[in-house]
Amino acid sequence: MGPLPSADLTPAYPGVAPLGLGTADIESFTGYVVRLGNAFAVPASVLLTHSLNAVLPPARRDLHYRRNGALNGAGPAVLHAADGIAHLTGEPDAQRLSFHGLVDLLHLVDRDLVSATRRWCPLCWADDPEPYDRKVWWLAAVDACPVHGCLLESRCGTCGRLQPSLTRGVRLDACSYCGHGVSEASSTAVLPTGPAAERLLWYARQGADLIHAAEVVALMQSDEVASLNAAYACLAAKARDVGFREVASEFEKMRTRRAPRAGWVEALFSALWRLDAEVLVLFSPAVQAAVRSARQFTVPAVSADCCVVSPS
Repeated sequence: MGPLPSADLTPAYPGVAPLGLGTADIESFTGYVVRLGNAFAVPASVLLTHSLNAVLPPARRDLHYRRNGALNGAGPAVLHAADGIAHLTGEPDAQRLSFHGLVDLLHLVDRDLVSATRRWCPLCWADDPEPYDRKVWWLAAVDACPVHGCLLESRCGTCGRLQPSLTRGVRLDACSYCGHGVSEASSTAVLPTGPAAERLLWYARQGADLIHAAEVVALMQSDEVASLNAAYACLAAKARDVGFREVASEFEKMRTRRAPRAGWVEALFSALWRLDAEVLVLFSPAVQAAVRSARQFTVPAVSADCCVVSPS
């Protein structure tokens, strides 16, 4: 649903561009709303109300935004919020800050897609000229930073409270309750060595690649249907060959565009891990090459017979 017609097309909050567009480090939707509010001294919750007013008739305005963290996910509320923010800012890419495009591209189930709590990597913030929230931190299947190899944090190091998706202070890295930096009194939890840690880090890097691939697809306007169908069929066959019948069934559902179970990304990463494949095999060679050339990390080599496909 696009913005309602308006006689005044001048953006009310111009000049704040989303960060990380086209990369695995693309900003989260709620993080952008907070930064936008900070730039204009307007609370993020008020901005969301303004965005609602921009695109929805009055009778429908109270039906959305019950869980602000969910605005990083997918569904009608996300579309309305993104359209409204685009209307207010003049920035056309607000929808890409959520997972709506990825859900639409891969025909995912959006339930259990995003984390129920806000999370962050303090080492990423230390590297940022301006700290901002990454979209990958909201992916529920991801619990570690793909760049620094540490666990994501979710509680203030001083008061121990979980943080709202729309922060109440000026800084994204400050606690909304006690005002301290959320990582001031905490130590970064570096992943230990061992199979479990390797799997956590692998999931994180697959999440980053998945988000980056979706960005490349959007920028290239690439039609990935043939690549996705071929990859799903190949992965289903490989799963059957090694006796993973349930995994094969899930890939067949994805190929035929029937809804897989909730927690789809977790199920996908688990299947790929067991099949010694990586998430990029879902995409065309051009998308794979673009993502690999820009990676900030390395992943183990995958098998030579791991369903690398070309569009038909």
